[in-house]
Parts: sequence; structure tokens; C-alpha cells
Amino acid sequence: MGLLEAMIAVLIMALVLYVVQQIMSSGRRGTLHGQEAADHHLAEVVLARVFEQDVKSMIPCPIRTVRGPVPATVRFDPHRIAATALQFPRFVAGEVIQVQYVFDPARREVRRLELAADGRITRAERFGTGLIARFTIEDCSPAMDASLLWLSMTLQGKLRTTRVDKVFACGFPPPGPGRAWVFDQP
Repeated sequence: MGLLEAMIAVLIMALVLYVVQQIMSSGRRGTLHGQEAADHHLAEVVLARVFEQDVKSMIPCPIRTVRGPVPATVRFDPHRIAATALQFPRFVAGEVIQVQYVFDPARREVRRLELAADGRITRAERFGTGLIARFTIEDCSPAMDASLLWLSMTLQGKLRTTRVDKVFACGFPPPGPGRAWVFDQP
């Protein structure tokens, strides 16, 4: 009877250790899942806020300033549907600069570049490094005039995938045919 009792005790002990190990590993997975959710939310909020500020001050059409005409064009790459890069002019501190958003699938990040008039980069920022698996921008305005932009991205971690779809309205709507906005620059 002693051997049978010892085998039952070892079996019970192994079962208890197995249950404890499962509880511990499930807690770690839960913590990792929560951390990934927080990382995805932070990357989404920061990128959406910066993109919204840029789009609100975007110039979607050519304008005239006291310095002369500014040929403002919004460029999508490769095209207006599912573009992975976008370049447009915007107002910053009383001057017009070029802003470019580029998705780098190798590094899984979105880069925001500010370009000077000669094309050199004056400022660069990175968003969601290692998290963004897919990033596209589409022109969803009825007239295809870049007055509404649809940002779609997928953030992916080890345990969690988050899909984000947001629509942003341009702050300066196109003036219509035969007219142009006139801005005074210092």
C-alpha cells in the first residue's frame, strides 16, 4: 500500500505543479497582451493626431501669395487608392512647407518628413516602429480633390492585431473652378 500512496502523492503533486505553471504562463500572456494593446493604442493616437494636424493645415490646390504663386499639389504614391506614401504642402509658422508620409514595410514604421523648398529634409519623425504591418492612405472625397483622406493601418504584435480606419478632412477646401485662395506671407 505504501508504493501506491506514494505514486498517488507524486501524481497529485505533478498535477498541482502543472496547474500552477499554466496559471503563471497565462498571466504572462495576459500581461503581454495588455502591453501590446497599450503600445498599439499609443502608436495609433500619436500618428492620428499628427496626421490630423497636418491635414487640417494642408493646401490641396494651387494658391497665390504675396511672394508669388505656390503650385500646391497633393501627390499619392503609387496612386490615390491604397497609397503607401503621401506628399502635400501645408502652412507652418507663416510659410508653406512640404510634408511627406512614407510607410517602410521593412522596418514596419511610418516616417513623417518635412521638406524644404529645395527638397532637403529639415525634420524627420518615426511612428510605430516594429508595429505597423500595413499602412495606406486613400482619397475618399467625391471629387477626388484630396479634401477627405482615409487612413487605414494594421498594427501587429505577437499576440494582438489592431486595425485602424480613420477619415480626415482637409482644413482648406479647394476654392472651386476659376478661383484660388490668396494668402499673405511675411
